[in-house]
Amino acid sequence: MKRRVDLIDQFADLVVGADDPRRLAERTLEVVMSLNNGRSGAVFSCSDDRVALFASRGIDQAVLDAVETVWSRSRDSLRKGETFYVPDRTVERRLPPENGDQSGAASFAVVPVFEAETLVALLYVDSHDPHFCASHDLERLTKFSRIVAKAVTDNVPVGTSGTSPAWRASWVSPVARSTCGCSATTSRASGCPRPGCVPPPSKPVPPGVLTLPPTPGGRRIPAA
Repeated sequence: MKRRVDLIDQFADLVVGADDPRRLAERTLEVVMSLNNGRSGAVFSCSDDRVALFASRGIDQAVLDAVETVWSRSRDSLRKGETFYVPDRTVERRLPPENGDQSGAASFAVVPVFEAETLVALLYVDSHDPHFCASHDLERLTKFSRIVAKAVTDNVPVGTSGTSPAWRASWVSPVARSTCGCSATTSRASGCPRPGCVPPPSKPVPPGVLTLPPTPGGRRIPAA
């Protein structure tokens, strides 16, 4: 068992430099499902009081319903770092009974994923077999938190934590204008030929406000 845990650590070190966040999450799910004889797996990003599907492998509507219920009823414990484990879905009292036409997972686990002390994602994995995770298996799932956290936070737009350089490069500050309408760069650096042109004052971009050039009608786009 010690050797397998060490291999997971090595795998984490290897993939932490991956460039595509969503693909990184998908590959991580494939490894997690292989190690745990999983039926399906998913990563859900967490923002404020909402969760959103980020990446998945083999999930169905029953998985989405289950995660929504777990989040609505157990978000406080998840934020404390507690894994939500259902060893046998047929006798689980924390969740509503399954519909008769559903033949989904026999057991599943929802693992909270943190960046520093902030809950950023949920890692979901299930199985056709009941009791598919022993205590050491649940501990092994948490070993993938660092990878999942990287994938989710690297995909966050500008204005939030974990912003990737690629996102930052696609945003620019608004262009200041002089009294005659020329750019601040033209007015100050090369001199505007129009008489009476007064360069605009240097002002910092207001917090949380960024623009993409060009924007229709010069509208400002709030940072996400």
